[in-house]
Amino acid sequence: MVSSLNLRQKKHPFQLKVILLGLIFLFFSGGPNSGLTYLPNAEAGFFSNDLELLEEVVDLVGDKYVYAPDYKKMFMSSIDRMIMDIADKNISLKNESTGQSISILDKSIRYTFSYNRENSLENFKKVYYFLLEESEKKLNKKTLEIAAVTGLVNSLDPYSKYMDAGSFKKSMSETEGIYGGLGMVITMKDKRLHVVKTIKNSPAQRAGIKPD
Repeated sequence: MVSSLNLRQKKHPFQLKVILLGLIFLFFSGGPNSGLTYLPNAEAGFFSNDLELLEEVVDLVGDKYVYAPDYKKMFMSSIDRMIMDIADKNISLKNESTGQSISILDKSIRYTFSYNRENSLENFKKVYYFLLEESEKKLNKKTLEIAAVTGLVNSLDPYSKYMDAGSFKKSMSETEGIYGGLGMVITMKDKRLHVVKTIKNSPAQRAGIKPD
């Protein structure tokens, strides 16, 4: 079963889509003790709509996905994908007894994720802004957010995948083609092919091929 999410962001002049396979539905309808030891300067935009797309995907997965969302796994996968797409050899990701840490040269951030949506999302946003700023904006906000969404969706199951509008359109065109053929049913008997029947108005019938 294939489900599609068509996201039309008010503040995004582009159309994005998410394809989630293996679902049972047809369509989608922190504070000072948060564990973060680094607050990037970009935190001034913390309450902006920079991550509006990601938040919508998180909400839809929480509401409609067949299983209860594992927010810890989802956001960890998002961070892994952002780091992979930034592709900076100076970024170091470490597992610690109390969570994880990311270092870029002399700057670092420590964070933890739980199964609580709000706390995990708050911590994720701070990591997002840290990576955006300290990687010297190797990826812009939009591209980094798409990397985060891609990692999040990929963590759901082996069949879930994020697609932008162009990729989605191409995928649909590839699965909406017209089937062609001779229009006959054949079988093997005594090592020879035999025509069982022909389909009405098919090339085989128009060519005068008749069942054996």
